[in-house]
Amino acid sequence: MINFKFLLAVSSVLAVSTVEARLRASEFGPRIQSIAPRLHSICKFRTGVLDYSINSVINGVFIDDPLIKSYAACLFRESNLMSARGEFNYELGAYLLPADIKDEAISNAKYCDTEIRGSAKVEDRLYELLKCFYSLDPDIFIFF
Repeated sequence: MINFKFLLAVSSVLAVSTVEARLRASEFGPRIQSIAPRLHSICKFRTGVLDYSINSVINGVFIDDPLIKSYAACLFRESNLMSARGEFNYELGAYLLPADIKDEAISNAKYCDTEIRGSAKVEDRLYELLKCFYSLDPDIFIFF
């Protein structure tokens, strides 16, 4: 016979392991909201990424797909948040982010940047940074 406490413990673990981002597009702040549609259109056209892949990342499921990696890099390059060499522009990031998450988001991004230094390709490095960032706090994860 299965113990009720055991079932409760297992279901709690499963619930925690499927955490989703809670920050809605309406909470991205006016600066990101003003550039997101244009960036999304440009980068989706350039990369041919599927909406499914974008939505997967939004929900914390980081599939190993070269198109989503290229799409993410396109977003960061087109917004000038990342140089062609993969260097991040934290000042611009702080300017674009909503005030209530800015400090934590920049701190998390800098932490993750140091954690993923070994990745050679810019797209792979950025994707690893996004995974790290999401794992630290999905409530402030922004992707569109």
